[in-house]
Amino acid sequence: MVKIAPKFILNIIALFVPEVKELKENFYQFENSILLVDDKLKNRYPKVNETNLDTALKITLDWYENNMKLNSRKKLAPS
Repeated sequence: MVKIAPKFILNIIALFVPEVKELKENFYQFENSILLVDDKLKNRYPKVNETNLDTALKITLDWYENNMKLNSRKKLAPS
């Protein structure tokens, strides 16, 4: 079972835990709906096409996998 801590509890915890303070500062993002409108971008750059979610995820995960392999090899290589 998951319960949501009341805000006053988060305020108290935030005094001692920096990560909770950061969460508290960004809490508005979870309390309110955010509507993003891209009309100006589309008007300024009409040739830019949207990337569907499946393609974007594949590109991102491929990049992450390739870069993490490179970074882990650098860490394992003797100095």
